[in-house]
Amino acid sequence: MAAAAFKGTVSLRGISGESYIEAISMSDVANAYVTFDATGLTFCHIPEPAAIVDIVCVTGGTDTTKMRIFVNGRDTGKTFVNTAVLNTINNRVPLPINVGKPSSGQGVDLQIKQLA
Repeated sequence: MAAAAFKGTVSLRGISGESYIEAISMSDVANAYVTFDATGLTFCHIPEPAAIVDIVCVTGGTDTTKMRIFVNGRDTGKTFVNTAVLNTINNRVPLPINVGKPSSGQGVDLQIKQLA
């Protein structure tokens, strides 16, 4: 099938209580990372440990069906199907998903990889 790019939003809450809301673009290409619209990069730097509190996609792709979370270049093992984060459903994936170690206080680089 032909890839069908789509958009979404990732919302995070830092341990300080600060909110981080990032628009993302998905290319619908297997093993490609999503692009964070604000920077055009395939990662988003959060200046403190945080938790993903919501992920929503406007539609799903045709070539990819899942996404996987990476933090600081490491695979977290957390994978979810695209249909579990569509904006048309009210019971999206179980959240929050913690990213970073609160004990370190250090920021994190978040990446989301598209999977077939």
